[in-house]
Amino acid sequence: MTSLVPSEDTKKLLAQNTTRYQQNLAQTSDVLDYLLVERGLSLEAVEHFRLGYTGETPDVGDPRQRISIPYLTWAGVVQIRFRSMEANPDGFKYLGSEGAQTRLFNTKALRLPHQTVYLTEGEMDAITCWMCGLPAIGVPGSHAWKAEYWRVFRYRRVILLGDGDDAGKKFCDQVSRDLNERMIETAVVEMPQGVDVNTLMTKGGTDAVRELVGL
Repeated sequence: MTSLVPSEDTKKLLAQNTTRYQQNLAQTSDVLDYLLVERGLSLEAVEHFRLGYTGETPDVGDPRQRISIPYLTWAGVVQIRFRSMEANPDGFKYLGSEGAQTRLFNTKALRLPHQTVYLTEGEMDAITCWMCGLPAIGVPGSHAWKAEYWRVFRYRRVILLGDGDDAGKKFCDQVSRDLNERMIETAVVEMPQGVDVNTLMTKGGTDAVRELVGL
């Protein structure tokens, strides 16, 4: 079973699959259009985060016909998550690498010289924040926060960008409570009802997101 710190062989396999799925995406115009048009991502963002598509013949254990979202760290690719393009898929919208544990997305942002970081509910919202010039970390779902994550946010101010629904509010409440107990300053940016960071950006552009967070 894959541990929180994958072996070198596992990281090598994940890196190979990341490259393979990137190549699949480049050759699958309808999936690329979904990311660029429906989700409003820039080609630069797609390439920066090495998004891909598993296609019909993914690696053993990986799901078919899903967008691949690699977890890129300074140590290499440590996990891949797979997102359905369907609004209500038959099963889970997101699936993880076989045997992988939940971890934070885009932890590379913590190596940047920013005192303030943004915490989103999902990878796609963290990628959207990057497009808006906001250093963001993604928690893979409203129920995926772990209290021990506080350690990576020491000496920083954390701005919470939960979804505009009940689950998003509970997510922000829990994270704020856990971080405040560790004397980490937090602030919550309330999203309009039914809206998340990516939806806000697709409707109003990057300026809409920056305006909402006070920039």
